[in-house]
Amino acid sequence: MRRERGIKLLELAADASGTFRERINRFLGVVELANGVAHVHIHDPGRLEELL
Repeated sequence: MRRERGIKLLELAADASGTFRERINRFLGVVELANGVAHVHIHDPGRLEELL
């Protein structure tokens, strides 16, 4: 089975905007939102510290 390239399967809107505060471990971070602080999943833990 061949998959064609360049086809958009799904587009997701952002849930909320926030400020990254801390990286607890490879996949868990802390973000400050308008209504408080939240623990978030970091999907791609590659070079996060260099990018932020």
